[in-house]
Amino acid sequence: MEMSLFHETLREHRYVISPNGDRPECFRHYEALGLGTIPITELDPVLYRHLAAGPVIFSESSWNVTQLELLPSNMTVNRNLIFEEYWLEYVERIVGAPLRWWDNKQLRTILLSELTASFSPTYEGVRLGGGKVSDGSESE
Repeated sequence: MEMSLFHETLREHRYVISPNGDRPECFRHYEALGLGTIPITELDPVLYRHLAAGPVIFSESSWNVTQLELLPSNMTVNRNLIFEEYWLEYVERIVGAPLRWWDNKQLRTILLSELTASFSPTYEGVRLGGGKVSDGSESE
């Protein structure tokens, strides 16, 4: 299957069965989340709790998909899990302190908030930190 067809098919479904490959965590989990699909995984819910915000269905090895009807139908997928900025902020929350990064342009250490002020990934015109992204055509 071509990758574009795989992604289109994935985007059209609510769930995807995502068994372990050569290791438990794989690209398919993140591809599913990024396309708004909930991955059904064999992942350990404690070791991979960082994906719980996905949501991700954990510890599934029987692949009994009839149990999926028990999940809330209004469950939405957190697509931000595919962005680097989400994970940097996640680590800052876990550590409880701002992380410092090296700015190659200004040759100094900076906080993540300073780094992301000039670069903020967007998804469908919405900045991750909130607010619309201007295309420059509107006066502000």
